[in-house]
Amino acid sequence: MGNFRSAEQDIEHHRLPSIQTGDDIQIALLNARLASIRLLIARNPVERNAIIDQLSQAREKLGERADYYRRVLISGAEERAQFESVVTLIARYFEGATQLESLSRLDHEQAVVFANNELPSLASAAQEQLNALREINTRGANIAGMNATEIYSKSMGIITLVLVTAVLMTIALAFFLTRSIVVPINDTLILAQGIAEGILTHPINVTGADEASRLMLALGDMQKNLRKTIGEISDSSTQLSGAAVEMTSITDAASKTLRQQKNEIEQAELLLQ
Repeated sequence: MGNFRSAEQDIEHHRLPSIQTGDDIQIALLNARLASIRLLIARNPVERNAIIDQLSQAREKLGERADYYRRVLISGAEERAQFESVVTLIARYFEGATQLESLSRLDHEQAVVFANNELPSLASAAQEQLNALREINTRGANIAGMNATEIYSKSMGIITLVLVTAVLMTIALAFFLTRSIVVPINDTLILAQGIAEGILTHPINVTGADEASRLMLALGDMQKNLRKTIGEISDSSTQLSGAAVEMTSITDAASKTLRQQKNEIEQAELLLQ
């Protein structure tokens, strides 16, 4: 993502401003050429002075734009060399414009010849170099755009992979979380049903520490306590059964003794009669 941001910053803060500033320089150069042509047909001194002021303003505009380009926008050796070539040719053009101004005052025909031959050559050469400078920036913008597109495609692939992984992890987490809740509850239900049916020997395996596991442990303790209580009741029943047998034996012996005593009393009564 950092490379994507760098490509975007290169286009936004260098390539596009460089193209725009180069276009500003071209417009100022065209204005200067137009003013030079108007200078040849101007007869009124006031009009001539106004045109000369326009030339001066175009030169100042070019100087400002060129200074800004040199300080802020140049980013490579190729672009710097091309820009300096542009500046050199523009400076030569304005030297020619100054010469044209002087010739227009002294020899109008010579000024027209100069304006039709040497000055257009200087302007065309400067224009060609400006176009070459624009091509450098356009090529750089295209390269930055392709890099940004490639980085975007790779980023989308990584994001898609991360999203798919997150979805799969979420599904797995939900499955295991649901299983960790459902399985202990199901085991607890089986244990509770077994206790309800009187089965107190169901094995208990508790591995967690959540609420379901604590419920399972509580049911296990209840099963143990019920089994212990039933065992104690069974032992008591066995003891009561033994006591009952013993009491039956004692009762039988007592009944036998009573019958024997009764017989002896009856025999004694017969002897007394």
